Amino acid sequence: MATENWANEEFRSSYFGDKRISKRLIQVVNNLSFRPDKTINGAIEDYSSTKACYRFFENEQVTKSKILSPHVEQTHARMKKHSVVLAIQDTTFINYNRHKQTTGLGSIGKYPDMENPVQGVIAHTTLAFTPLGLPLGLLDQAIWSRPEKGHGLRGRDTPIEEKESYKWIEALDNTLKFNHDKTQVITVADRECDIFEFYQSAINYKADLIVRAKHDRMINGGDNYLSWHLDKKSDAGEIEVEVPTKERKTRKAKVSLTFSKITFESPKSSLASGSISLYVVNAKEKEPAKNVDALEWTLLTTLPIMVKADAEVVIGFYRMRWHIESYFKVLKTGCKVEDCRLETKEKLEKYITLMSVVAWRLYWMTHMNRYAPDIPCTVVLTDAEWKALWTKINKEKIKKGLIKKKPPKSPLTVREALVHIAKMGGFNGRKGDGHPGMISIWRGWIRLQDMTEMWEIMN
Repeated sequence: MATENWANEEFRSSYFGDKRISKRLIQVVNNLSFRPDKTINGAIEDYSSTKACYRFFENEQVTKSKILSPHVEQTHARMKKHSVVLAIQDTTFINYNRHKQTTGLGSIGKYPDMENPVQGVIAHTTLAFTPLGLPLGLLDQAIWSRPEKGHGLRGRDTPIEEKESYKWIEALDNTLKFNHDKTQVITVADRECDIFEFYQSAINYKADLIVRAKHDRMINGGDNYLSWHLDKKSDAGEIEVEVPTKERKTRKAKVSLTFSKITFESPKSSLASGSISLYVVNAKEKEPAKNVDALEWTLLTTLPIMVKADAEVVIGFYRMRWHIESYFKVLKTGCKVEDCRLETKEKLEKYITLMSVVAWRLYWMTHMNRYAPDIPCTVVLTDAEWKALWTKINKEKIKKGLIKKKPPKSPLTVREALVHIAKMGGFNGRKGDGHPGMISIWRGWIRLQDMTEMWEIMN
């Protein structure tokens, strides 16, 4: 990562047919990433820069794909440094129901009543993660609107290419544009992706996947259901799984494992035909704590599961799926994309695409504290940012004349910097508090930007 100006590094290959537009893109990213919780007017103080930002999103030469493609190139470069990468797909609904003047919006599937469906756009995103949960960047993103009232084409007689669920296969296609012999890419998705055609596509492409099953499919030529088959399998042992809860914490669940290889035919509700074979692992919590829903995951995968250790690996990879939900939280709560009041859907889509990269950067910075805590903080902060932070940390000692005002040559570590940023956002930093969370880091990050601005003026 570039330390002095990450936007220059991330968008250096952008191409709009005009170098001035590429330069404008970097200026817009810098302006909006310094105050990601603000709208365009709030993030950019001078009128000329604000007007230039609006013109950028109005420009017909600027498209979603042209904004995203240089970042995807950088994501690919980061992926090459890892032997295994998880490509996690999911969908989020972005609500613009209060923005009555915005044109082109559609239903986002939430109906207060049939006459007044909630309006907004839908974003389907694929993010690359290491198996330890470090976000490497976006691999793909599709943004669209449904019809004003409804979901669009559905039903058995509708080809999969014309259904909204085709988004999973399209994202898989775009993920496979990354081709590096030394990196295994595994697509991970939740129950909505339990689609026969998706499995067919992955197997045809020889792509690896882990998908949580939604349907209790008929298997082995239609003789039995999947659940019946798993119930007949003997336990392969127990493991402890750490899972997120609704209270934004985690809990440990002791689950029993069963695994097998299955073959199932195309469903009658689909135009697809043929059969496919996948491995399946079931993790079931038999004795949950009081007032806690028992955990049960049935995961379908192309990864061979021969022994208990193989099943543990698959469950560990699937556990990383919750990261994309946390990322969407950064996008909507941290970057507040639902507050943007651009007047057309097309402009909003460009804005969401750009802010999706900014949200990744914030999420990446949060996880660097866990991934590489002892490296210099210049990996995540500019020179001015860490020096402004150092001054804030040591202000009492400076006032008392105990140390010099000039920051040392050696920067803080990533851990030291992010903990202090989080403290400015409400993190207590006590022994039992663990790692700082996203909310406290982005609140502190916003405060740091004001401090950095003053540091640059004074120095």
